[in-house]
Order: sequence, then structure tokens, then C-alpha cells
Amino acid sequence: MAGNSGIPSKQMKIWIANKRAQLKKQLIKEENARLRIENDILREENRQMGLMQSRKVCGLCVLKAENARLRAEFERLQAVGAMRQNIANPKQELGSSSSAFKTPAPGVATAQPNPGAYVPKGEPTSM
Repeated sequence: MAGNSGIPSKQMKIWIANKRAQLKKQLIKEENARLRIENDILREENRQMGLMQSRKVCGLCVLKAENARLRAEFERLQAVGAMRQNIANPKQELGSSSSAFKTPAPGVATAQPNPGAYVPKGEPTSM
């Protein structure tokens, strides 16, 4: 190659060595840039996974919370059902004896009806 170009072989060897060094340096820069981008992507993915892990709740905790929610709903529905049963059959709750309908003696505390409770039309709101 040196003979065809008219450049001395020693100078040609130096030129080729410099060119190789430049190419190697450029390849290293490109590889570093690619690795830097990949590292940033992995770092962000790792951060996202860490956030997801910190928000994660164990399965047992989820089941306990769901169980408590369902228990509260069941108790609420039981209370509504009992209230509707008492409205449908008021004598069953008070008993069938006539003493259940007597007015209490003065000074005896009486139970006040629930202000939000259903009261059929035409019936008094207090006992």
C-alpha cells in the first residue's frame, strides 16, 4: 500500500495505527452511549418495580380486609332484614299478651323509635 501511494511505509504504518485508534475510540464512544441508554432504561424499570413492590399488599391482608367488609355488609343487611321483619309482624316482637301494649309507669324509661325507621301511614310514631 505504501509503495502505490508514494508514502513511506513507516508513515503508512503510523497512519493506519492512528486510524485504527480513531475507529476503536469511536466504537467505544458509540458502545458507551448505547450502554448508557440501556442503563437508564433499566434504572427506570427498576424504579417502577420498586414502586410496585412498595404498593403491593400481601394476599392475606387483602383477604382479611375483604372479609371485614363483607362481615359489615352482612350485619347491615341482617339489621335491615330484622327491622323489616318487625314492621311486618309488630306483635311478634312485642309478644301477644295484652300487657305488652300497656303504657309504662311514670318515671320508667321507654325506648324511643329510630327517627329514620319506617312507620306505616296512619300509625303513631311513638308507643
